[in-house]
Parts: sequence; structure tokens; C-alpha cells
Amino acid sequence: MIRSPSGTHIEGSEGQVRQAMALLINGIINHNEPQGVVYSRLDPGSYKALVHYFGEEEVLFVQSLLLDMENELSWSLGEPYYVNIFTHILIMMYRNTHGNALSREEDQTRQYDENIFNVASQMIHKIEQRIAHTLPDDEVWFIYQYIISSGVAIDGDQKDVSIISHMQASNEARLITWRLITVFSDIVDCDFSEDSALYDGLLVHIKPLINRLNYRIHIRNPLLEDIKAELADVWRLTQYVVNQVFKTWGENAVSEDEVDYLTVHFQAAMERQIARKRVLLVCSTGIGTSHLLKSRILRAFPEWTIVDVISAANLSQVLPDNMCRQFFRRTDYFDH
Repeated sequence: MIRSPSGTHIEGSEGQVRQAMALLINGIINHNEPQGVVYSRLDPGSYKALVHYFGEEEVLFVQSLLLDMENELSWSLGEPYYVNIFTHILIMMYRNTHGNALSREEDQTRQYDENIFNVASQMIHKIEQRIAHTLPDDEVWFIYQYIISSGVAIDGDQKDVSIISHMQASNEARLITWRLITVFSDIVDCDFSEDSALYDGLLVHIKPLINRLNYRIHIRNPLLEDIKAELADVWRLTQYVVNQVFKTWGENAVSEDEVDYLTVHFQAAMERQIARKRVLLVCSTGIGTSHLLKSRILRAFPEWTIVDVISAANLSQVLPDNMCRQFFRRTDYFDH
């Protein structure tokens, strides 16, 4: 931002100017806009702001463009990513019609997904027809980067989440996901390594997050302050873990908006741990009695896990290795 007697303007590369424009627009969007909008996936506040700046016809065109893109790719964008790419396409169209084309700032010869790249090329062709203006090839990369940096919308059961996460995941994303789970587990002193819902949920987010960091793409989470307030303890833990895992990317490389989304996954995992009791049966009269009680407990509480059945005499030997187990059930009282 450059301020002078003649006014305020933005100086920088074309990519930086577009980022600044997107931040300014996102900053004034009221995501709690009360008036509903029919036939639009945009929340009312986003729809109102984008129509105000770019016009309703352009907004409806981009809406149709993204619908075709999702149909071609066979998956839908998650809400914040949908709004993000929607805004940037509108800005890209506006800037090009005013003579401001994008020039690449880095080498783009790295490997890419041919299917997604072809979809991005088709989108650029439709945009060229819309604005009656030929666009440089660099704009294909612009669209491509935003597609691969967008998270997917997850509908359905856990199996669907697992399929999507592994289909899109890279080795780097898997490694970072495991490190996040490992560090978080160590801090809270509870093992989440077998929580497949946590792993798959994080993995779906981490792959596009890596791309967003590489391409310096920022997303805005309208629920940031709400989640920070309602899940304050888990949010702080998650931010610490994220900063530890991503420290080679730079100090606070991952924004608070991104931390917010990861916090929700860890909060859900902790709630699952609480709901899934791990029970140690201790018997002072005989193992047979404990096994009988075990059957009764599992019939009454099928979600519980009986981790072991031991005698009271062996309790002192077993207890140190079972500190994560939440409570003991005894078939009889015994002296401590």
C-alpha cells in the first residue's frame, strides 16, 4: 500500500496486486448477512460483496464456470476454497480486461496433474470467450494453482473421506500428517495413532495446505474467532503443534485461519477418545469372575474396549503401563 497526496494505491507484482485486492474484498464481506440468496453456493455476504464489485452477470458466469469444473473433476470444493477461487477468478477477469496480465514469478516446469491442468485450460478458454480477450498461458497456471490449493467438500461416511484423502495425498502430505498426530499425541499424553478419522480428516486438508504455502495463497476462515473462543485450549495446542511441524517453512508459516480448520479435527479426535472408554478389569477373587463381568460390560457398553483382565495381585505391575486407561472396574473391593 502506497499513500500519497493524490491518494492510496498498491504497488507490486501482478500476483501481489491480486492478493491485496482479494484481502480487501474478503475484509469487508459480512458472512453473517441475514438475507438469503437462492440458487447460489456463496453465502449471502459473499454474494452481495462480489455482485457489488463485479456485477451480477459476472458472478453468475463464474458460478457456472466452477460448477462445470467440479463436474469435470468429479469432486466439489469446500466452502472457504470455493469463495476464494471464485473471488480470484473475478479479479483475474477484471485485471485482464484492464490490461493487467499475469507474468510468472517462478519456474513452472515442475510436475503437474494433467487432468486438472486440462480442466484449467478449458476454464481459461471459456473466460476468453466471456471477456472477448486473449489470455496468456500464465493464466492457466494461475487457475491450476488455485484448484490444487483448494480443499474438497466431504459428504458421506468415513469410507468416502478415506478414499478422497489417499487419492489426493502425496508422500510429503502423509509424513506431515503423521508428524502432526505424533506431536499432538505426545503433548496431551494420549495416543491418536490409530484414529483413522483423524488421519484421513487431516490428510484431506494438508495436501492443499502445502500447495497454498508453496503458492502463497491465503484463505479466510469466517469462523476463526468463534473457534478460537470456544475451543481455546485445543486451538492453542494445535497452533503450537503446527508451528513445530512446519517450522522449516518459516516462523508462523501457517496462518491462524488454517490452524482453525486443523483444530476442529483434533477436538473431534479428543471427543472420540473420551467416548471410547478403555477399561482394565481387576479381580481379587478369580479371573473367571472378571471374564464373566467382561461379557456383561460389553453387552451393556459395546463402544468400550476391555484392554485387559488381571488379578489384583498383578495390578502394581500392570498399572504403570496402562496410565492412559480412564478407569478400572473391580469385581470386588481390595486393599490398596
